[in-house]
Amino acid sequence: AEPALAEQAVYISRLWLLRFEHTLDPGPIDHQAFVCGHDLVHVPDGDESKLQMISQPVWKELYEKYGGGPTLTSPIQCENCMRELAELNRRRDREHRIVHESDKTYVDPGHSWFIIDKRWLSTWLAFVNEEAQGPIPGPITNERLLKEDGVTPKEGLERGQSYRGVNKEVWSIFHSIYGGGPIIERQKLDIYSAPPPSRSQAALSFSAQPRVSRMT
Repeated sequence: AEPALAEQAVYISRLWLLRFEHTLDPGPIDHQAFVCGHDLVHVPDGDESKLQMISQPVWKELYEKYGGGPTLTSPIQCENCMRELAELNRRRDREHRIVHESDKTYVDPGHSWFIIDKRWLSTWLAFVNEEAQGPIPGPITNERLLKEDGVTPKEGLERGQSYRGVNKEVWSIFHSIYGGGPIIERQKLDIYSAPPPSRSQAALSFSAQPRVSRMT
């Protein structure tokens, strides 16, 4: 059955309109980009420009010929998605704040550096960045830095390019939220330097399973 139409106008995908104008068979009207995981219409901020307002008669003609949809009577946002986004942004702010408060450019005498995969750290930085708003990182991927034995560093790793160093507090925050590993602890900020004497080979190759964040 034909979907309900707004009294004044309907919105349609500009991308589909381009196909309609330049191809013989544009296929069904495709608005799936504006349907969220809750199976509701959701047009994120900034995506209104991807839609073109057309009249009811034009929509009716196009819909009857090509089908598809759903009908977009207004560029609304899903309330469930907006609540989830707000919670995700609170998480971003919370993680950024507690890491920033614990981060240092040095470690105190007798304390260790904890090596962390630069690629994973970049993913986390994109996640907490207010503008980038990247996806939630997966478990820490320090195994990328090690040979198959899970202990020996691969050759050619460069500090700042392949890995970074964080203090114990920051490592504990990351690991408690994301899990992964393994732990790579060093007396100096150099993955090829010696681990602290107190750490055994078994401890060095330990890798905890990912855990769900319990931060509030």
